[in-house]
Amino acid sequence: AVSDFFVDVPGLGHSGEGAGAALTNLDDDPRPDLILMAYDAPDGANSFRYVVAQNLDANGSPTQVSALMEVPGVGHLGDGAGLAVGQLDNDSRPDAIFMAYDAPSGANEFRFKVALNLDGRGMADRIGDSIVVPGTGNEGDGAGIALAQLDGDPRPDLVLLSYDAPDGANEFRYRVALNLDQTGRPARVAGPFVVPGVGHDGDGAGMAVFQTNAAGNPTFLVMAYDALNGRTEFRYRAFEVSASSTPLR
Repeated sequence: AVSDFFVDVPGLGHSGEGAGAALTNLDDDPRPDLILMAYDAPDGANSFRYVVAQNLDANGSPTQVSALMEVPGVGHLGDGAGLAVGQLDNDSRPDAIFMAYDAPSGANEFRFKVALNLDGRGMADRIGDSIVVPGTGNEGDGAGIALAQLDGDPRPDLVLLSYDAPDGANEFRYRVALNLDQTGRPARVAGPFVVPGVGHDGDGAGMAVFQTNAAGNPTFLVMAYDALNGRTEFRYRAFEVSASSTPLR
């Protein structure tokens, strides 16, 4: 059952072009910390703004919420954004990837920055340069990312998802940035791969990757916040990824 209880954290600006969230552990407390990110859209260049809801209890309530932190954006207009947290270097502290689905005139691009070695408050040692991966179309109704392990290489792989919005039915489209180095740069990029969408208009999208079977093949869950006839619904698909469905080589 889902209760009526929810947690309210103040926002990070007056206009956004995407958002994301990720659970991690930033301090010595065993309770999880939640990073909440918005791709803030003022006049001029955008920026990634985030706060950390620290040490969540069983209901998801934090003991405190950090001060606002900011990572320079990657353009002036986005069709979605995403956040992932994992390990990219040899430091034990987590690293965060901030992604925006940049929307210039013409083809979109996935653009992301890596915030390396977050401390207990969520501040990074350093922020990397912008990394660009080709998009999957000219317009999106949302985007998301997830770190995964998809091949035999121990380096992490980054899945970059867009909810592509052509005339007619939408599609989930994704690329895989394989074998990220310590700065987040991939050895190569595979795709795009296409999965049927869940409607014709979306107000956002996201994804997760997890293991569900003994075969070792990961499962992708792709979600759109569908906006049909004034009523919005969360709609999602889950599918197992194998070498035949996502040929990475």
